[in-house]
Amino acid sequence: MRMSIPFGAYSPDHAQHMTDGLMTCDGVYASANGYRPVKAFSEIADALAGTFKGGAAFIASDGTARMLAGDGTDLYVLSSGTWTSVLGSLTVEDRWRFTQFGDDIICTNGGAPVSYDLVAGTAGNLAGSPPVADLCATVRDFVILGRTSGSNQLVRSSKQGDAETWATGNSDGADEIPLYSGGKLMGLAGGEYGLLIQ
Repeated sequence: MRMSIPFGAYSPDHAQHMTDGLMTCDGVYASANGYRPVKAFSEIADALAGTFKGGAAFIASDGTARMLAGDGTDLYVLSSGTWTSVLGSLTVEDRWRFTQFGDDIICTNGGAPVSYDLVAGTAGNLAGSPPVADLCATVRDFVILGRTSGSNQLVRSSKQGDAETWATGNSDGADEIPLYSGGKLMGLAGGEYGLLIQ
């Protein structure tokens, strides 16, 4: 017989005296009328050939899901439980970072940005002569690259709606933005508004 016990809301900020909520909630996730245990991790694929330097999962416009990961020499896609290299012979000192722009995944790793097409399943250098970059994000309909061209305080944006146009000085939105204060750019977060973390 299965029995459900309602514990009340997770309320770590409430005073402990006379509270009807939980103060500590470890190893569980919220579910209808309570919490369920988080189960153990399970292996879905063999390890990469080299040291894992970043990965992410994406969904294409046709509903296909893809997992990408990178090591020091290759970009991989997970296919039937096996990591298959889609781009190799790279020298990656930093970690891999990813952002989705339509059906293209823009990947940065401290070198020339690369692109993976979710529908076609192909990868190659990102077209349009983008700058070398460590960070990437998608803000509305722009791709943003950070720590570009060897500068810890330089951000570049693509043309509006086009991840393959990077020439600055036009009215299409492609631009170069130096950060004059705040220190080294440590991260980017995209979405409706972009966040630059220094």
